[in-house]
Amino acid sequence: MKELEKEQKRKIIKTEHGYRYGKEKSLKEHFKDCKTKSERNIGIINAIEDDYKQVEVARYLGISDSAVSKIFLALNEKNGDS
Repeated sequence: MKELEKEQKRKIIKTEHGYRYGKEKSLKEHFKDCKTKSERNIGIINAIEDDYKQVEVARYLGISDSAVSKIFLALNEKNGDS
């Protein structure tokens, strides 16, 4: 039910080629309170779930794309989401 409410609140943005969903938060907002790697990793998951691409997150954080991918996969496996 929470997922449905979340989707209903998302902004829809008109583009040159159609429509797309807007992001809930900027990357800066996703990572502003992250002081530890653990908090950063949770921010990575949240940003990806907010439809940011792994490469966008990696560039913002100054880490490799593969590091973001490994963190994302590891946390999803740990939470049983794979």
